[in-house]
Amino acid sequence: MVEKVGRLEISMRAYFSAYHLWAAGHFARLANDIENAHTGRAVFDISHRAYVTNAIFSAVAFLEAAINELFEDAVDNHPSYLDALTPERRQRLCKRWSGKDSVERRSMLKNMTSPARVPG
Repeated sequence: MVEKVGRLEISMRAYFSAYHLWAAGHFARLANDIENAHTGRAVFDISHRAYVTNAIFSAVAFLEAAINELFEDAVDNHPSYLDALTPERRQRLCKRWSGKDSVERRSMLKNMTSPARVPG
C-alpha cells in the first residue's frame, strides 16, 4: 500500500537572456578573429558582416529578455536576481508589468529604463 504524505513540486526557470548574451559574445569573437587575420586592403566579407550583425541582434535580444525576466520574476515571486529588492519594490515592478500602463504594451526602449524608475 502506498500512502500519500505530501506534494512535491519542482519548477525550473530558463533565462533566455543568458543564451542571447552568450551568442552576442560568440559572434563578436568570430568577427574579431576575421579582423585580426585580415591584411591588406579592406574587402567585403559576408561572414564578417553576418557575425557583426548577429552580435548586435543578440545583444539587443539579451537586453529585452533580461528586462522581461526581471519583471516576470517579480510577478511570479521568484527571488533569483530580485533578492536585493525590498518587497515593496518588487510589488511596484509587478504593477508596472501588469497594470494599465503595462510595460508589456510599451516599446523595448521605454522598458529598459522602467525598472530603474521604480522608486523605493
